[in-house]
Amino acid sequence: MPKAVPATSALKGLLSKTIKHIEIDYTKPGRELPCQEVWYEQEADAAYIYFSFHNGGMSTEQCRLLLLVYQHVATLPVKAIVLMGGEQCWSNGIHLNRIEAADSPADESWLNINAINDLIYQIVTTLDKLTISAVAGSAGAGGAIMAIAADKVFAREGVIFNPHYKNMGEIYGSEYWTYLLPKRVGQEMATSLTEQRLPISAKNAWHIGLIDKVLDKNHKIFIAQVKRLVNVIIDDNEALNEKAKTRCYDESLKALATYRQFELAQMYENFYGNEDYHLARQRFVYKVNNDNKTPDNIALHRQKDGLEKRLSLGSMYHFVWQDVYQTGDDLADNQHKDIFILANQLVASVSSEELHKNIQLIYRYVKEHFNTEEELMEKSDFRQYKSHATEHNAILEKLAEIEHKITNNEWKKRDIREFMDKWADHIIHSDMVLNKHLKKLEFESA
Repeated sequence: MPKAVPATSALKGLLSKTIKHIEIDYTKPGRELPCQEVWYEQEADAAYIYFSFHNGGMSTEQCRLLLLVYQHVATLPVKAIVLMGGEQCWSNGIHLNRIEAADSPADESWLNINAINDLIYQIVTTLDKLTISAVAGSAGAGGAIMAIAADKVFAREGVIFNPHYKNMGEIYGSEYWTYLLPKRVGQEMATSLTEQRLPISAKNAWHIGLIDKVLDKNHKIFIAQVKRLVNVIIDDNEALNEKAKTRCYDESLKALATYRQFELAQMYENFYGNEDYHLARQRFVYKVNNDNKTPDNIALHRQKDGLEKRLSLGSMYHFVWQDVYQTGDDLADNQHKDIFILANQLVASVSSEELHKNIQLIYRYVKEHFNTEEELMEKSDFRQYKSHATEHNAILEKLAEIEHKITNNEWKKRDIREFMDKWADHIIHSDMVLNKHLKKLEFESA
């Protein structure tokens, strides 16, 4: 099959003598040449970055170029950075055609996803300027997530968003989506969007809180409205202060690096662990449909068990161990980590039998862990033994409640999330105190 790449790349070897390499100074405002894919304009206190990538695909090199321009603009004496994208496509995330044409598609996928992650990290951590996404063209996958990395998102009426990944061979996705998407629309809606995998209109995106405003359908009017809105909000110093506080608070709860690490662990498996993504990408690039059937996510007649029962490891619900949970006791820490593994195993269950087996496994494991811990507290005369044991009982009651709901076909994924919130809170506020007590006794007896 011929490789679907730009002509300058495909013919580079044949036309090396006639193709002229053009040097562009991306630090200068304005579009120097028609072939220039990234440029910026500065108007008063705002900088507008344009990135007109063909069909919205962003290769590793294009992501790095856009990051370079963004970093330059971030040094300018402006109060706002406005990401304008292109008129037809805003962004559709990583460049599947370039990946398909690479010598090692897996390696290129890995480079590409990390390059777009670097760009989005830069946007999220820009704290001294307001960031705005002005979405004039449709956005999908990582491109849709990149749009919501900004403080404000304005979209042109008629734009379509596809903020999901799984249709591409059950790929997990990255771009900090497990942080940015629920932050915008809430955990339940984020799960629905990524599992149902349906396109949503700009108006619907506004209705659910994915974007902030829907502007005029006419592109020229849209641009004028964007610039007027930017001028209105640009001097809101309180918004900047609130932004910095929120980012610091969010980081204290879970570091951006933790979200990225978990997402990339899943992506590594997608890229190197099996062929599903590679086959799906190849079919997409060459427009091949080997299934000859309606995709499962829109074939309602094949969804007998409903969405909630079909959630897989690609769903929003996953639980990540963080360094803040470390007590310093290797045995306790390893047991605590195991509960995170078991909780992820529970949400990955695909049948009623699996759900029952996994919730019972968690219950037995937690109960045994608590029994060991209570013996230690009793032997060491731990003064907070009663209150600590009361917390244990409450956690076990929560697990028993979840098992009851599973039996009655009433359980929701949020039930295990609530349990894990309790579990994490217990580690931080109670187990840390117990461990400090035990270490003090150990020091005194040495």
